[in-house]
Amino acid sequence: MLSVGLGFGLGLLFGSLILCLANRSLTDESFWGRSYCDRCKKKLAWYDLFPVLSFLILKGRCRYCSFKLPLEYPLVELLTAFLFSLLFVKNLPFDNNSFINYFSILNVSSIFNLADLVFQIFVVCVLLIVFITDFKTGLIPDRITYPAIIIAFLYLLISAAGRVYFFYNSLNSSILGKYLLFPNSDYFYRHALINAAPLIEGLIGAGALFLFFGLLILVTRGRGMGLGDLKLGIFMGLVLGFERSLLALMMAFINGSLVGIFLILIKKRDLKQTIPFGPFLSVASLIALYYGNDILKWYFKLNL
Repeated sequence: MLSVGLGFGLGLLFGSLILCLANRSLTDESFWGRSYCDRCKKKLAWYDLFPVLSFLILKGRCRYCSFKLPLEYPLVELLTAFLFSLLFVKNLPFDNNSFINYFSILNVSSIFNLADLVFQIFVVCVLLIVFITDFKTGLIPDRITYPAIIIAFLYLLISAAGRVYFFYNSLNSSILGKYLLFPNSDYFYRHALINAAPLIEGLIGAGALFLFFGLLILVTRGRGMGLGDLKLGIFMGLVLGFERSLLALMMAFINGSLVGIFLILIKKRDLKQTIPFGPFLSVASLIALYYGNDILKWYFKLNL
């Protein structure tokens, strides 16, 4: 499908950016500078920056000093490409024939769908950056989480306001629709709440995870969880909503416990050592973002 190719290509490009942002977020270095070799500090030319391809052509080494480049570069690029492909398939399931038609008849609904896709791309990028930084250094940088929380909140707010506004206009512009507005009917208010549901659920989810992580930090005095995890939890709650954020939290704790037990058994960790929790939260959030609704439907159907 064409959507797979578009998602894959865009994901490769963003993969390089994600790794660069992850590395620079841990320092005071600007996000906007050109890429350079970590060893010789030589700025890379445009032909050195093709995702995966440049790594293969240069045989995994810097063109200028022959420094062996980490394998994380092509791995992150390919992972991002895969995740973006899934997003495009779920949000824009068109083929070669329907591609032109889709964008030639843009309406309010399709514009909001495209906006949701862009927002989900942003969410995936943030979660991957957090995974990389916490996995490599045990830190979740404020330079990432604070802007991410603000952008997520503003998007949900603007999206909800826009959907409610266009819904009101559609009713007010028709003779029949005017009878569904106040004071004739509560139809508009009921459906306005439906349009604003992502914002409401996001605020509830963010509040719930803030309380959970906050209490956990207080009880353990910061030994079991850090403030970085709390800020990531707020972001998770905003983008996933209450139910999916709880699902992600549960999966993160289960997977974290299993990995921790395994590392203790193979003597790579002991009971006094901590394991960064951000990577588990990031992976669980990605699963919840893509398949959370399906998992919840399956679970509730199983327990009826």
